[in-house]
Amino acid sequence: MVEMMRGVSMKRKVYIILTMSLLSGLGLMVLDFLSSSRTEFRVPPGFNPTVVELSEGPRQDESVFQGELAVPSVVQFFLQSDAEGNKEIWIRSASEVLGSPTREIYMVVGEFTGSSSVSVPLFMDAGRYSVHITHEQVEGQVLIATKETALEPQEFSRLLRIHQGDLDNPPPGYAEVFSISLQGLTCQDETMHTLSLTRAQEVGLAVYTSARQGMVRLDLVGQSSSYYGLVTEESWINDQLQTTLSPGKYVFKLTCADADGEVRVYLKQ
Repeated sequence: MVEMMRGVSMKRKVYIILTMSLLSGLGLMVLDFLSSSRTEFRVPPGFNPTVVELSEGPRQDESVFQGELAVPSVVQFFLQSDAEGNKEIWIRSASEVLGSPTREIYMVVGEFTGSSSVSVPLFMDAGRYSVHITHEQVEGQVLIATKETALEPQEFSRLLRIHQGDLDNPPPGYAEVFSISLQGLTCQDETMHTLSLTRAQEVGLAVYTSARQGMVRLDLVGQSSSYYGLVTEESWINDQLQTTLSPGKYVFKLTCADADGEVRVYLKQ
């Protein structure tokens, strides 16, 4: 049984731990808070949750639900599970997904509850999308919650330009922190920039890459919280990620090999 609950107001495997945060950018990211509770599902306000019962038997690429977008929108997906082992989730779109080389997003969800979750916002053109799951028969559940927000035409056009490789299109109020050409560059967790905060502060991040070949990953690593995979070769746009960072140093670290294009980071403080 797939239980629908309403009224709560690439093909590379990506392993993700993501805490609840206000997230409005594209990207399969890892956000790991050091202090987290793992005891229950926590659906963010405004999300529509669907619960899949894993004990009823194994599923192989089984459809969970479908959605229909009348206009270009950002669709935020929030996933948790109280069951051990990996559950495979596919999100398939009939229209283009901005910031992705394909129309299929593939994720692996482990045992994440409380303030740990998998979260991915997707910028989608108008059309139908579907969510599918593969898992073994185990005790427990998977929570898949979604929130659809229509995009203004000019905002969709801005993101489309970034998708096409023009990275000089930050949101209003964002200033460039750094950019780096990936052509001929090979590095592993190399520090690109350090952000130092003397007090807790809400910041906005906009991170883009025009890489279309090779391997690239940009992380933001701090003492109390870290974001892994802000952008990758399979996830090109992370737009307007809003989060509150504790005092301390946060280091942007780049890993890349055989890549082209560039990486560019904008910040709003």
